[in-house]
Amino acid sequence: MPEWVSFDEIKSKVSIEDILNHYGVKLRQRRNELTGLCPFPEHDDTRASFSANTVKNVFQCFSCKKSGNVLDLVAYMEGVEIREAGLLLQEWFQIDVTKPFETTTDRPQRREQPRESVIPPEDLENLPLSFTLQLDETHLYLAQRGLKPETIAEFGLGFSSRGVMKDRIAIPIHDEYGQLVAYSGRWPGEPPQGEPKYKLPEGFHKSQVLYNLHRVGELAREEGLILTEGFFTVFHLWQAGIANVASLMGSSISEHQVELITENLGPDGRVQLLMDEDDAGDECRGDCLEKLSPDVWVKSIRLPEDEYF
Repeated sequence: MPEWVSFDEIKSKVSIEDILNHYGVKLRQRRNELTGLCPFPEHDDTRASFSANTVKNVFQCFSCKKSGNVLDLVAYMEGVEIREAGLLLQEWFQIDVTKPFETTTDRPQRREQPRESVIPPEDLENLPLSFTLQLDETHLYLAQRGLKPETIAEFGLGFSSRGVMKDRIAIPIHDEYGQLVAYSGRWPGEPPQGEPKYKLPEGFHKSQVLYNLHRVGELAREEGLILTEGFFTVFHLWQAGIANVASLMGSSISEHQVELITENLGPDGRVQLLMDEDDAGDECRGDCLEKLSPDVWVKSIRLPEDEYF
């Protein structure tokens, strides 16, 4: 067994399906998702909590909260560190690797087929962040918006005094696997002229994410999903004891967000739309009804104006 581990080589040549087949794990396929019982030895799963994305080559269990790529999957299954998992994968799948300081003249190409030169917008990926912001969770604006300390802590909210979200309330955004992929910055109050109310980092594709989906995956499959436009509706509903809620982070729904909803909820899924009571909200409501109704049960709900967030 070689001593050098090439994580990039492994992830480019071994798929999630390869690993699941190696362990004899049987899952149900729906489009790009494989779903079923969690295979990890320490998790006695009785519901379909496990999901693997065959395009992104990643997995997540909504119950035991484990997630990651092919290396993480083997590490969890074998109870070993990532490097040991890499060595096992190189042996199982006969992956030849070359150390970085060795000659690569005769080294075979990593892929038999090159990647497509043009990636469609709907396939753009949000990479996990390599940092977290240091935030002040005691900022007055959070209390002014009616948020309690436990809500602020649950969603990781706080004021950022430096960095990409300087002078804003930072809202951590995770993908469906629980990976931190961005922060959204909300100006605390009415922004100065020329400043947007909300700020997203350059290069982040919000159309690829459904806010809070990683927290509510299993619950939404059981009780249905409440879909909103904004972050603060999510916070206030959670604070009121309604946890099965996710946000579009805007007044439009992308094809990828439609896929995230239908694939996570399954064929018996139910969605309730709680949109803003304005023209943009009405347009978003109609768009969601049209795009979601072929795959899941959809209903629009409204709250009295004095009860809205």
